Amino acid sequence: MPRSTHGPVPFEPTGTWTAWTAETLTASLNAGSNTVRLEPTTAAGLPDIEHLTL
Repeated sequence: MPRSTHGPVPFEPTGTWTAWTAETLTASLNAGSNTVRLEPTTAAGLPDIEHLTL
């Protein structure tokens, strides 16, 4: 199965756990099933992801 990757997505800090922002990323998907994986790029890990909409 071909693998496609997208570069890092910048998540700007909000300064507090009660403030939220939305980030938009456009990616091409294949017809049918796709696997979307979020991987940390630093030792700090991923931001707090509330939901992902495709």
